[in-house]
Amino acid sequence: MINKGSLEISGSQSSEIDYDSSPDNLANTPTMNSVYKKYDDLTDSFKGKENLESVIDDCLFEIEKKGDWKAYFELLEQLRVLNKYHYPTLHTKIAGLTDFIIQNIESLRSNLTKEALLLLKEILPSSKQKELPKEFISKIVPILCDKAVCEKRFINTEAKGAVKELEMYCAGDAAVQALSLKCFDKSGAVCEFSFQALCNLVKNPGGDIRNKLSLEGWKVLLECLLKVLEGRRAAMKKQGEALWNHLKGVLEKEGDIEIFLETKVGLTKKEISTLMQIKMTEKKATPKSNIQSFIKEQKMLIESSPVNINHNHMKAFANNEIADKEIPKKEPTYDDDDEI
Repeated sequence: MINKGSLEISGSQSSEIDYDSSPDNLANTPTMNSVYKKYDDLTDSFKGKENLESVIDDCLFEIEKKGDWKAYFELLEQLRVLNKYHYPTLHTKIAGLTDFIIQNIESLRSNLTKEALLLLKEILPSSKQKELPKEFISKIVPILCDKAVCEKRFINTEAKGAVKELEMYCAGDAAVQALSLKCFDKSGAVCEFSFQALCNLVKNPGGDIRNKLSLEGWKVLLECLLKVLEGRRAAMKKQGEALWNHLKGVLEKEGDIEIFLETKVGLTKKEISTLMQIKMTEKKATPKSNIQSFIKEQKMLIESSPVNINHNHMKAFANNEIADKEIPKKEPTYDDDDEI
C-alpha cells in the first residue's frame, strides 16, 4: 500500500479497506467496501516532509509500472491530503496528474470514480489560492458534464458537486470554452446541464466577469449564446435570454455595448442585432396575501366546488318540496252561472 509518510507503494492490502478484486465484481457498485474519508477527516500525514514534488513523481512512476488499482485508490486519497495541506506543492504537479485523475473517473470500478470525483470537488475551490492550469480545466470539464448526467446516482451526485465548485471558483476562458463545447453535445441532457453550468459560471462573479474573460473568451461565450438562441431547445433559449440580460448589464459599464461587441469582441452586425433585440425580462411583482383574502378565496372555492353546488341544489330541491306540501291547495270556486 502507500505509506502515508512517504507515498511509497507496496503490494500489501490496506487495513482500512476490504477490497474485492474478483473479475465478476469489476463493474459493480461499489467494487469494494471503500472508506471514503470526509474532507474534515483528512489529516496531514506529510507534515514536516520535504521535497514532496519528487515523491509524487516517484509514486506515479511506480503506479504506472504496477497498474495496481488498489494503489490508485490510496494515491487519490493522498492527493486529497496534499490538496488540503500542501496545495502550492500539488499545484506544481497538477497538470501532470490530469490524465491520472481522468483515468480513474472513467474507471469501471465505481469506487475509483467516486474517489477521483471527491478529489476534483476539493481541488477546484483551491483555485482561489492559485489559479488551476488551463489545460487541467479544459480536460476535466467535459468528463464532469458527462458524469453529472450518468445513471448512477452516487456518481452524478459527486460530479454535480464538483461542477458547483467549478461554477464558484473557476470562471475564466478555459472553463467557458470547455462548457461552450459541451452545450452542443450529442446528448440532450448533457447540453442542457452544460449550458446551465455555463450560465452559473458567468453569473456568479457578478461584474468581475469582465476581468476574468479575455476578448477571445467573450467571443466564445457570445457565439455559444447566439447558437443557443437560434436552436430548438426552449429551456436553453429561455436561459440564454436571461444570461444576455445579465451580460448586458455588465457590459453597459464598458460604454457603448454595440461598439464593444463589434470592434473588440469581433461580432458581426447581424449577431449584434440579434442580441440587442432581446427584451429585458421584467419580474412580475407577486401580490401580497393576507388572512382575509385567503379566507375569501377558500370560501369562493368551496362554494364553487361541484360537491357544494350539488349539495345546494339538493337543499333547494328539498326546500321546494316542503314548501309545496305546506301550501294548501285552494279548491276552485265557481259562480252560479258557470258550467261545471
